[in-house]
Amino acid sequence: MLRSSFQKIILTAIAAAMPLLAGAKPSKNADESSLVLYSGNKQLNQAIQEIIATRPPVDDFGVVLANIHDFPQELVRSAKSELKFSDRLQVISIEKDSLADQLGLKPGDQLLQINSFYVSRGQAALQQFVERVEPAVEWDGEINTTIIRNGFGQNHSTASFRNNG
Repeated sequence: MLRSSFQKIILTAIAAAMPLLAGAKPSKNADESSLVLYSGNKQLNQAIQEIIATRPPVDDFGVVLANIHDFPQELVRSAKSELKFSDRLQVISIEKDSLADQLGLKPGDQLLQINSFYVSRGQAALQQFVERVEPAVEWDGEINTTIIRNGFGQNHSTASFRNNG
């Protein structure tokens, strides 16, 4: 038991430090209710805030997602180089205590798979994600995610989730 607690502390510390190495860091929102992807580039931060303001979180999952197609053309190059955006869906905001927060997802994570659902890529990726994940987050039991964190490797998370709504 001690070993697994120690491993969890180490993995949590590593996960928290990784966005700093990639040029992005999670930052508490002013209202302290969510973690938001942050860049040193003021224009990128403004674009991220605009996306968050116009796009509600994905229901019980508690994330706001975006990909490179959500940025204005003049910011595409910066979004790719500074925040590693691609045509994959990337977490830009996580509501505190949401399922995504419980799973350990972080701003900047790119989603590959949730349970048996592969996350689509491209301009229609968000709509396809909502259509496929909505049923998944209503299940009782384990939720499994496969992600890319900081542009390398994959991370698998599980959590027990009960929808009380």
